[in-house]
Amino acid sequence: MYRTRLGALLLILITAASAAVVSPDADSEPVRLAIAGPEDDLHFAWAAARELSRLAAKKDIEVDVEPAPLAGSSEITWDLMVMPVRSLATQVPALEVLELPFFYPSLAAVHANLDGALGERLDTEASQRGWKILAFWDEGMHILSGLKRFDRVRNLKAREFLITRPDPIAERQLRYWKADARRIQPENREAVLRECLIASRASTLQEVMREQLYRVHLAMSLSYHRYEGWVVVAPLERWMQLPMSKRAAIEAALTEVRAWQRRDTEQREATALAELKTRGMTLYDLDAAEREAFAAALPDRAELMSNTLSPAQKRELIDLASAGTAAFVAAAGPPGAQPAGAAPPDPQNH
Repeated sequence: MYRTRLGALLLILITAASAAVVSPDADSEPVRLAIAGPEDDLHFAWAAARELSRLAAKKDIEVDVEPAPLAGSSEITWDLMVMPVRSLATQVPALEVLELPFFYPSLAAVHANLDGALGERLDTEASQRGWKILAFWDEGMHILSGLKRFDRVRNLKAREFLITRPDPIAERQLRYWKADARRIQPENREAVLRECLIASRASTLQEVMREQLYRVHLAMSLSYHRYEGWVVVAPLERWMQLPMSKRAAIEAALTEVRAWQRRDTEQREATALAELKTRGMTLYDLDAAEREAFAAALPDRAELMSNTLSPAQKRELIDLASAGTAAFVAAAGPPGAQPAGAAPPDPQNH
């Protein structure tokens, strides 16, 4: 799965925007939702898709959930797809603003942006490139795992971090932290584990559990430094050819799923953290000074984003996100208050 499904996305993305063939009997046909992720019933995207199917059925809309096509297949038979944000960012580079490191203090801050002006802007950017973004689903925030503690930026120097799918921002951020990034295309989890006998990872708590990194890694640093999101997306032309009543029902169901999915991710992150503790991994928190040291080692955030965006576009996106985050922080209360979705500190690791 690691290589075949996610590796197929570029071909799918290139061909999908022009594939708008919809059956004349589209009113009665089920909506086909493909998931470009692990074929695992426990994976958060499959769980959210099942919840979407259940809620859509209450509106007399049938949603069939299926794996995304394997690599080499260019036929577009699905109506909607769930995929990582970074995959769609190959076509809609404005989405890179969601991946900036040490920019969003928590999942709740990301939500404040996606539910506001930044979300509207990203939807417009996607539409201009032939895509309809219907929802953002959370996987979580990135942490750092490896054979040594990474709660200090100096500890990353000359350490190798594995990247399992194209991720230009991760490669750039690691370079500024004086670490090395190496991209691999593993066939399965065991291949990742073999590589991680000596290499490190930056991933979500859910991904640490999926990859069973506790078998080879000794420590996790709870940096929570970057958002890992997925999108529910459709080729715009194909979406507009669906009956209006069906589109309205799907959008309504997705709005209902949003709150459920966010709660589900919070629970999954907390459960994974507790499980990883019991597995013997040592956890390290980053204090404010170390978080500032990580951020200070990075260039201006615009430099981390793709040069397919103009300097003015980058600045507008960053300004929108900064304003949304500032409003969220102001609403969250005085310093030290714990915003919803943020992981609580672990006093045992200070």
